[in-house]
Amino acid sequence: MKGKDVRLLSTLRTQYADADIKQSIEKLKNSENKKVSVIKFNSKDLHKEIEKLRRDLVRIVGKEELVDLLLLDGEGSIKLTMKGEKQLRSAAKRQRKSFQEFTYSILQ
Repeated sequence: MKGKDVRLLSTLRTQYADADIKQSIEKLKNSENKKVSVIKFNSKDLHKEIEKLRRDLVRIVGKEELVDLLLLDGEGSIKLTMKGEKQLRSAAKRQRKSFQEFTYSILQ
């Protein structure tokens, strides 16, 4: 494992606290070839708790499709698998909003 893998493993451990270390390592190995979509936002636009945002995103795209949700130094990022991004886009389309408008409404 590389240093990058260890950092990702720590994120996985916080996200899946109930999983044992072997399962987390397997998830990390299986995810190495997945493409990830990153949505960045200003933390001033976030008007709810980060855990509430996480629950909302999981409800829309599913737990497996949400790779990471991070808030650091005034900037937030939502990392989704490509399948998760497609699900988020289709949810925006169902509500007749642009992707940007829908993503911003989730932050409210």
